[in-house]
Amino acid sequence: NGGINLYQYAPNPLSWIDPWGLAGSRLPRSNGYWDGSPGESNWHSNNPSVNAITGGEPISFSGGRPDFSPWSKGSITFNEGVLNGSQNDFTEVYKSIAKEMNITPTAAKNLLSEKGLTPHHLSVTEIILVPSDLHGNVPHIGSASDMRNSSKC
Repeated sequence: NGGINLYQYAPNPLSWIDPWGLAGSRLPRSNGYWDGSPGESNWHSNNPSVNAITGGEPISFSGGRPDFSPWSKGSITFNEGVLNGSQNDFTEVYKSIAKEMNITPTAAKNLLSEKGLTPHHLSVTEIILVPSDLHGNVPHIGSASDMRNSSKC
């Protein structure tokens, strides 16, 4: 009947496992250095655009996630379940700013762009506004990717 089924005792040798949980990370790997374990220490960027914002200070990472809060220019808190890590979260940010400032969501989007700010998910209920040159030049994952991936389970 086909002999012994080796896969009954061992997993498929063609499958890949990630014992350290690094497959889902987007950590900086060039244009700077880590002062400890990557994703669990400080990232010292050599990127002039990043250093213009941080003043040359390192960016702290924990659990593979950066802490951009020292450079935050504001935060917006949402009720649980409003944010889901999708593009729709940006619409929610623009609507919230629009309501607060009595402008249209499009004007709010343009205002953030003019000020060089990008929404960054701090948690499943909070978004901080960080300089776009910082957010766009430091590879990372965070709450947004966590929310997107949790909906796949």
